[in-house]
Amino acid sequence: MEARLEKCLRILRKGDVEIAGDSKAAPWKVATAVVLKGELACGNAWLGQRLRMVTEFGVSHYVSALNGGKRPAAIKIFTSLTPKIK
Repeated sequence: MEARLEKCLRILRKGDVEIAGDSKAAPWKVATAVVLKGELACGNAWLGQRLRMVTEFGVSHYVSALNGGKRPAAIKIFTSLTPKIK
């Protein structure tokens, strides 16, 4: 899981500074969570802690919103990230 997360972060040019400083619902965090949940079935608790996204329930909410088409900025990042991560 950690290696896949690191690959996502490299592609997005994000690091610990952005993880700590960007909002809990930053589009890139939501897109990364969706990629990792889809590929590796990462748990919401791990994602929430590692990406500093809030509680596992918050991660679930943001992921569901993206999957429901309600987070267009995150969808755009997800769409561009998915082929690069494979």
